[in-house]
Amino acid sequence: MFCALGLSFAFPYRYFVFVYPEILKKIELKWVVCLLAVVHIILTVALVNGYRAAVIFYDDYTWEIFGFFTLIWACTVLLHKAHTICIWTGILHLALHPAIGVVDVFLALDRLISMVFPVHYMMGIRRKLLYSAVLTGSFIYGAFLGVYISTTNDKSHQTITVVNYVSRNLMRRAYILNMLSIAINMVLSVILLFVMWKYYHRSAVDRVRSEKLANSIVLHQTILKFVFWFCPTLLKVISEYGYHINLTSTWGPITITTFLVYIACCSVLYWMRFPLRRDEDDEEALCEG
Repeated sequence: MFCALGLSFAFPYRYFVFVYPEILKKIELKWVVCLLAVVHIILTVALVNGYRAAVIFYDDYTWEIFGFFTLIWACTVLLHKAHTICIWTGILHLALHPAIGVVDVFLALDRLISMVFPVHYMMGIRRKLLYSAVLTGSFIYGAFLGVYISTTNDKSHQTITVVNYVSRNLMRRAYILNMLSIAINMVLSVILLFVMWKYYHRSAVDRVRSEKLANSIVLHQTILKFVFWFCPTLLKVISEYGYHINLTSTWGPITITTFLVYIACCSVLYWMRFPLRRDEDDEEALCEG
């Protein structure tokens, strides 16, 4: 999660690349990239206290990889120097999209099972879900990466528009897979919210404080996911396929931008909630000992 806030600064510049490219011609872009790197380092140091929170959610490693490739691609596009590098970093970034959606479905299922069947979850389901998520995500990523590489259009010079240098049909199938993953994720998240609502009403005092804190973070993260990931994606699909309005041409890469804002909000959530309770939890553990 460390690169999340730094990434949220990169995509306003991608917006200008789409909508106001003449503005970028007046800026020395190498200094923009240097600024992004400095901001990324500063935020990494600032969020180091949230590392304890981040490691308890295994999907954060997936977001970290996605954020890394996104940052690399955004920087190469901003520099406008090496066309080949822009294409290959874009393909690495693009192939992660369907894999990310499927892995997040496993995460939602993992959280739901941990609440409904906690004993069976701790006895072995947790590891099986983790291994299944890693293997499935790796297979999907490798498959799309291989197919994208085999269909690359090296004649394209508009590196910011990914569809110009990979197959449109493949992108459409990847998009459909991602939308199906999001739909399944939405259903699981709604069930999870209902289960957690009953959980909090059933046990108000007799739960360990650290357990209540972790579940509270998951609850808030699920709400953030609805606001910054599900809703913008559905808005884009409805506007483009229902009303034939291309939001990307007017608002820039809205779905990727809001998705990275979601990651940044999760980082802030971890950072704010865990340090506030850490000392109290330590004192509670000492008292119990």
